[in-house]
Amino acid sequence: MSETLKSIAIPVKPKARRSRAPAPSSPSLPPQKAFDPLAGRPRAAGAAPAPAHAYGIGQRLVYRTLMGNSTCTVLRLLPVEKGVLSYRVRSDIESYERNVEESALSLPR
Repeated sequence: MSETLKSIAIPVKPKARRSRAPAPSSPSLPPQKAFDPLAGRPRAAGAAPAPAHAYGIGQRLVYRTLMGNSTCTVLRLLPVEKGVLSYRVRSDIESYERNVEESALSLPR
C-alpha cells in the first residue's frame, strides 16, 4: 500500500519586478555643510543660537565639588539638555567616568 503525501506548502507567486530609475545625482556640498542637519533651517523668531562648548575633547580641567577640587580629562562633549552644556569626563584619581555640567569645570591655574 503506497500512499502519496500531499504537500501543504503555500506556492510562491513571483512578484513583478519594477525597474527603478537611478537616483538623481545631488550636487556636491562642502564637507562642513554635508553633515549639518540644521544647516539652512530658519530659526524660530527670537530664538537664540545654540550654545557652544567652551572646552574640547582631551583637554585637562579642574572639576570643582563640595568635597574639593580634582583634575579630569574631557572624553566627550554631550548634547545640550535644558540649556545646560555637559561633558563626559574621567578623573585622574578615580577609575570611572562621570557626566559633569560645564559650570563645575574650570581651566587649571
